[in-house]
Amino acid sequence: MQSDAQRDSIFTKGPSDVLDHATSEIASGSKLGIDATKKLSGEGFNAPGR
Repeated sequence: MQSDAQRDSIFTKGPSDVLDHATSEIASGSKLGIDATKKLSGEGFNAPGR
C-alpha cells in the first residue's frame, strides 16, 4: 500500500493537559493526526494496480 506522508499526516500545536510534563511549554503541546483510511479514486487518489 502506497502512502503519502504529507497528505496523510498533520502536526498541530494547541492546548494540552497541565499535568503533561513532556510538553515544552506549560499547558501547550503538539499533536499528530494520521489518516489511515483507504483512499478512493473519487478523492483524487489514483494508484496503479488498484
